[in-house]
Amino acid sequence: MCEGTKPVRVFGHVADDLDTEYWDRDGWVWHDVLVDACVAGVVEALNGRSIYTLASCCGHGGKGGIAILEEDVGQAVGMGYEVGVGPDGWPWAVQV
Repeated sequence: MCEGTKPVRVFGHVADDLDTEYWDRDGWVWHDVLVDACVAGVVEALNGRSIYTLASCCGHGGKGGIAILEEDVGQAVGMGYEVGVGPDGWPWAVQV
C-alpha cells in the first residue's frame, strides 16, 4: 500500500509544456516530480539507467506500473523487471 509520495528527479516531459508530446524525447528535461513512495526506488533506478519513465503508480492496493517507452523494454527486462500492459492500458509498463 502507498506510503505517500517522494520527490524524484526524472528525465521526461514536463506536464505544463503543452507544446511537447510526452513521448518525444527531444522535448524532455530533467525535473523533479512526486511519485508514490513505494515505487520511487524503481523510478530512480530506471532513470539512472537511461530508461526514462512516462508515468508511475503503485496501484494503491491493486496492480501498479511504471510506463516506459517500447524502445526501453529490453533494457528493463535485462535489469530483471517484468514488463507488460499497465493498469491504464499502456502497453509497456514495468510491473510493480
